[in-house]
Amino acid sequence: MRGGYTFDRDSTSGNDWDYQGHRLDLGLRLPASVTGGWVEPSLKAELTLRLYENPNSRSTKAPPEKREDTIQAYTLTLSRTLTKWLSGSVQYLYNNNASNIRAYRYDRQIVG
Repeated sequence: MRGGYTFDRDSTSGNDWDYQGHRLDLGLRLPASVTGGWVEPSLKAELTLRLYENPNSRSTKAPPEKREDTIQAYTLTLSRTLTKWLSGSVQYLYNNNASNIRAYRYDRQIVG
């Protein structure tokens, strides 16, 4: 198991992108010995809050509102050691960006 907290601050040349961010992450990995030696699964969950410092130019409200994003990301990875020198993995990522500014809302899914 693992867990963590990250604080980040982004100061840019464009007012739309200055923010303070807070991220919590939790992860769990099972060793191959628990799954019978066949595969090593891991799961990671992240929750990020980004609070932008200035009114956003894409805001449709008057006066323009400050952007706030809540980002959820979940990753599932299945890894397997094939030989002493070779291993392989399959990964699925689901990401949801919920924003109070419509132009920045999205869902995405990535398989790799």
